[in-house]
Amino acid sequence: RVLRQVRDGQADLVDFTKLLSAYGKTQKWFATLHGLTALAASNLSPDTYAFNVAAASCHDWSWTLQLLGVLPLKRLKVDNVSCGVMMSALKKGSQASRACDLLTELQKQSIQLGVQSYNIVISAFADEARWPQALQLA
Repeated sequence: RVLRQVRDGQADLVDFTKLLSAYGKTQKWFATLHGLTALAASNLSPDTYAFNVAAASCHDWSWTLQLLGVLPLKRLKVDNVSCGVMMSALKKGSQASRACDLLTELQKQSIQLGVQSYNIVISAFADEARWPQALQLA
């Protein structure tokens, strides 16, 4: 139903986001990115939630960071979910140091980080057997 609404040009932002979420759950990350592009090309503007949904479906940490890096350019706010998505992508990509650097950068920008972001970075260091770094964040 949602796909039909999108194809017929009758979809709203909620419909597009449902479609992005469905693609993400089926691990069709390329389709998710295509859906986000279609949303941006429509008369609707993607919000932070739509970007978060699309970024969470990416299978490469660099794609996730690039996608969420667009938020400030679109005058959208990076939220706790955005931070968690970025940290999770970096953890999956064995990029604990990058995750820690990003955590520090987000703090400098006065972005309110949730406990989840810290836990993901701690877990990333632990996965890489880098216990001293993990303990510094704990």
